[in-house]
Amino acid sequence: MVSGNEILTALKAGFDPSKMIYNGNGKTIDELKIAIKNRILVNIDSEFDLQNIIYASKTVGIQARTLLRVNPDVDPEVHPYVSTGLANSKFGIQNQLLSKYLQKIRENDDCIKLLGVHCHIGSTIKDVNIFRDTAEIMI
Repeated sequence: MVSGNEILTALKAGFDPSKMIYNGNGKTIDELKIAIKNRILVNIDSEFDLQNIIYASKTVGIQARTLLRVNPDVDPEVHPYVSTGLANSKFGIQNQLLSKYLQKIRENDDCIKLLGVHCHIGSTIKDVNIFRDTAEIMI
């Protein structure tokens, strides 16, 4: 999900919030509060995002369940509009900044519960070796 309205619609439709992920780089504080209150996984996509998640968690008094989106700087060899894993992409945390983010998460472990990491390097990828290269970087 990428908006508060999508979260509210999914909840109203009876979807299990423990199986939902709130993603995107435009999450608002109010939307984050809804996600955190409902124990929906929240994707950390930037430093700004992390700060907002910490703030929203403190405001509602509930630890946020999170995933960290890593930008592995892998060229998926696809059209630039669907390439999201290169260093110049606005999506995800670059490898050289991971220790900084992990430290911030450790410092705020009352607000943030990190449950995993992931990446998305692009769509329409045809060469399976790109997935192998990405997995090696992620490990």
